[in-house]
Parts: sequence; structure tokens; C-alpha cells
Amino acid sequence: MSSLSQAKSFNARIGSQFNYTPIAVFVGGTSGIGQHTAEALAQYTNGNVHIIIIARNGDSAKRILDSMVRPLDPSKQNVVREFIQCDVALMKNVSAAVRELERLLVQKLVGNNPPRINFLFMSAGYGSLRNRRNDTEEGIDHQLALRYYHRFKFIMETLPLLRAARDAGEDAKVLSVLGAGVRWPCIPKEDFGYKENKNGPGFRAASVSAVYNDLAIEGFAKREPGIAFTHMNPWFVRTPQFNEAMFFSHWFLKWLNPLLSFIWLFFSMAVEDSAEYFLRALFVGEAGAHWRNNYGKEIGLHEHGVDKDRFWKHSLEETRSV
Repeated sequence: MSSLSQAKSFNARIGSQFNYTPIAVFVGGTSGIGQHTAEALAQYTNGNVHIIIIARNGDSAKRILDSMVRPLDPSKQNVVREFIQCDVALMKNVSAAVRELERLLVQKLVGNNPPRINFLFMSAGYGSLRNRRNDTEEGIDHQLALRYYHRFKFIMETLPLLRAARDAGEDAKVLSVLGAGVRWPCIPKEDFGYKENKNGPGFRAASVSAVYNDLAIEGFAKREPGIAFTHMNPWFVRTPQFNEAMFFSHWFLKWLNPLLSFIWLFFSMAVEDSAEYFLRALFVGEAGAHWRNNYGKEIGLHEHGVDKDRFWKHSLEETRSV
């Protein structure tokens, strides 16, 4: 486990050593960990990086991209800062976003042949405690779509771009931000996606989707040699989403706000600091599968007794990736 100062020092050293201009794609990079990791990447590379944000909020994305560090060298001023609109709850939207990404890479980066990306960073998510079904129009539970299935779909559809980077001798790395190493959920062994449960996953979706991400990382690493796949657990981070979702925001606990806020500050991490650990994990990952805690320490895969081949087949079918 590295300290914050060590993470910053490592990021500064790696960010200044690229002998090519890396291409980074952030899914959900308009707030929180995704935004701050993208900004840190631009800072440590002195702006010499192409950054593409895929998210819903175009105004926020434009503001973030416009404020990012750009190269001082006039010959490198044409770095790409682009936004692709996508509601990731629907798999068809993910496919459309990747097609737009491919078109953008060909159009904006003439020398990027074949088209490739070096970093895929996914942090878009959603949480709810409501214990009832809430399926998308594609028949996928809304929480699971936002916390797992769209991530599997993005990785699957960008594999040709990642392979191209790997084959060119460049970085080819994927990082999913969710809940690596979760040990306590007892997930259904026969009902992946909670298709047979009339109430859906409900409050269990948070932990179940974390296990699904763990399994997917292992599955992709097994099938795609030479590419790094990482699932990392942020634990408690002071992001806008988490702050709004905290239990002390409810009216019946308002009187406890001062005490609860102090406890929250004590046990949580500033989003800017968390981004340093996430960027380090993105940089340091070697080819294969990695599961990391909020400080970037390797924690390994916890086995949940799931039929992994059957789960892989389910993920392909559910995301229309067959």
C-alpha cells in the first residue's frame, strides 16, 4: 500500500515518461472519481494526452474538458478533448457510443491507424435501496445495468481498440471502479441478473454487482493476454453522489448532522486524494487481472462458488454481445 505522497510521486514520474500520446476514455467522467482521475491524468502528462468522456451530461463534460491542462508545446496543441453522449443503462446506447468513439478516433487522430485506446476507465454508477423490480426497456435490472452490464459491454466492444494498443507496444489497460473484494453477499448461483425474482435484486444489487465485476475482470484477463484489467474499491469517498446518498441527508436525522458529518469526514477520503490512488492503479497494472482496495493494494479474488463459464455466457447474452 502506498501513501498519498508516494502515489503522487509515482503518477508524476509515469505521467512524464510517455514516448507517445496516450488515449484515455472515461465512462462517467463528469463528476466524482472519474472527473478527478481524468483531470489528474491531464495534469501529470502536462496535457499531452487525448481524453474522451462518455457520459450523459454534456454541459459538465465540456466544462471539465475545457478546463484541463493542455500542452505548452505548440506542436502538441491539437490533443483531443471530446465528449460522447450516452445513457449507459441501455446496451444499445453503449454500442452506439463505441461506434462514435471509433469514428472519432479515425477522424480526429489521423495517425491512429489502426484505431486504438490505451486506457478505459469506468466509474458511472447508481444505487438504490428500493426492493422492487425496475427493469430497463431491454429487460435488465436498472441498477445492475448501471453497475455491471454496461461495463462488461464497454470492455467487450472496445477490445479491438485495446488489442491494437497492445499490439503497438503501448499501454492497454482497463479499470472498473466499484467494489473489488466484497466477500459477504450470497449471490444466486442459478439466477444471474435476478430474472426469476419478482422483486429483482433490490438492495442486494450493490454487493451483487461488485461480485459480477470481480468475475468479469477475471474472465477478460483469462481471454485477453497482454491487457491489464483492474477492479478497484473506492470505499468511502466524498463524491457528490455519495454525499447526496448518505443516510444523514434524511429529514429524521437532520438533528444529528454535525456529529454524522464529523464521523463521515473521519472515515471518508477526499475525492481528489482518491483519484491519485486510482490513477496510480491505472498506471501500475500489468497484463492480467487485478483486484485492489481503495489505496491500490492488491487484495486478490474472493471465490463465491459461481460457475464462471456459465456466468460469462450469461453476461454475453444479457449485453447482446454474442
